[in-house]
Amino acid sequence: MAAAYVRSSTDALSDPSHKVESMDALSKWSDKKKEASLTLAKIHNRIQSLAKSINKPGVHSVSYMSAAGFKYTGNGDTARCTECELEVSNWTLDMESFTIHSTRQPKCSFVCSMMPVPLSNNSAFSSSRTVAIQKISISNEQENPSKRQKIEPMDSESSSNTLLETDLLQQVRRRTFSHWPHRTIPSSSQMIEAGFFNCNV
Repeated sequence: MAAAYVRSSTDALSDPSHKVESMDALSKWSDKKKEASLTLAKIHNRIQSLAKSINKPGVHSVSYMSAAGFKYTGNGDTARCTECELEVSNWTLDMESFTIHSTRQPKCSFVCSMMPVPLSNNSAFSSSRTVAIQKISISNEQENPSKRQKIEPMDSESSSNTLLETDLLQQVRRRTFSHWPHRTIPSSSQMIEAGFFNCNV
């Protein structure tokens, strides 16, 4: 009986259809293994890229430093500007990266691109906005004299800082509309004046 079993198993191995089936099964298993390996590699790469993006070689995150134009060099907490090659190390929590960048290299092209344009260079639009703000505040004082006594007058420095921030926001809005189609209604200047940002979505 054992001899009969040996013959039948040998016959099955010599059967060409059985060889094809076993090769197909082996091929499918190999494909699944390759696919699983590729998926695992993709997951591993995603985890590494995520870890790099939130990695903090120093006291500040990579994204915080890149917002100031710096990129960590991999040598301790040393960060370098890609534009002006300024290198700074030994960072502490009270060190603000953009302030350090702008004071040590004020002529850096990255720093200059982030600085607001002085009020004298702005268009007539900003001066008309200033007039409108002054008219509104004057009319409010005339309507409600009892409240006028409670409000302390603002010094000129704080009002100019407020206008600078508004102009800075307007510059940022203008940059977001840099690829806005020229013959589109509403125009980019109308969208900027209305307070919109272009998301390109």
